Amino acid sequence: MNHQNDILEKKDLTLQEVISDYTRYWYLFAIGVISSLVIAFIILRYATSTYETQTTIIIKDEKSGGGATELAAFSELSFFANSFSSKKMESEIVIIKSRNIISKTIEALDLNVIYNIDGAIKSTELYNYKPIKVSFLTSENNIEFQAPDSYITIIDDNSFLYSLNEDIDPISYQFGEIIDIPDGRIIVTPNNENEEMFSNFHNRTIHVFHHSIGSISRLFQSKIETLHDGKNGDVLRLSIKSPLPEKAEDFLNELVFQYNQDAINDKNQISRKTSEFIDSRLKIITKELDSVETNKELFKSSNRLTDIESESNLMMESASEFNRRQVDLS
Repeated sequence: MNHQNDILEKKDLTLQEVISDYTRYWYLFAIGVISSLVIAFIILRYATSTYETQTTIIIKDEKSGGGATELAAFSELSFFANSFSSKKMESEIVIIKSRNIISKTIEALDLNVIYNIDGAIKSTELYNYKPIKVSFLTSENNIEFQAPDSYITIIDDNSFLYSLNEDIDPISYQFGEIIDIPDGRIIVTPNNENEEMFSNFHNRTIHVFHHSIGSISRLFQSKIETLHDGKNGDVLRLSIKSPLPEKAEDFLNELVFQYNQDAINDKNQISRKTSEFIDSRLKIITKELDSVETNKELFKSSNRLTDIESESNLMMESASEFNRRQVDLS
């Protein structure tokens, strides 16, 4: 019995010793907890958040009056109606995500020009308010054209410092002055309608990236997600993820506008070609009719033929005059 108590006392002493070994370094645990909280705060504070922006559009079929809608009225033909609608939707998705439509969207919104400003820890893209606008003047009409980056420091309301590299001493220019750069020229204009906001960027350097329209188009092509579950008929959902929800919203709105504009241009082109075809056929028919009339007159003239209807009227008038005179004599 005493032997067992000795063993239990030894176990208790061993557990206390283990606990004391850890509690002896309690400050290290405290430092670890505090460090974890600080790191978590920094990550949450400076991590780039991503937002998803969505929009929906209705894909209309101009031939639906005699196509999928009428087929859907017959249950035995619903498979063909669904197949027709699915193929139509797939075609429209390809058009919406085409390089042509997205390139026009990027160019309309100048999304290939990005304005960044350095912060204490990371750089931030300026979108809602840009204190300056950099316009690139170049003869290059190529969506793959890419101008060099620019570093612009606003001095005051009238002037700024410009350089192509942070390691190069900047040169002072006036807003609106043309600046020669490799492969082109640029003009920097201020956005100082709001003087208070503009003054916040005095003596701060803005890094301007001028990417090619082609590269940014391919980037947005990979980001666009489309969803058509077949339950909502001709409704197509477009979505895109971006750290700037306003930028994503503007992109989707402009994308839908360019898609609709492209459809209108296609209809106008078809109408114009149809009108040109009808006009050309009318000209040919008019020439053929004129030729027939000319040949008819030539035939009459060469064969000394006159108009039968005119001759008949003349004879009737002569007969009437003869009868009238005969009555007068009697």
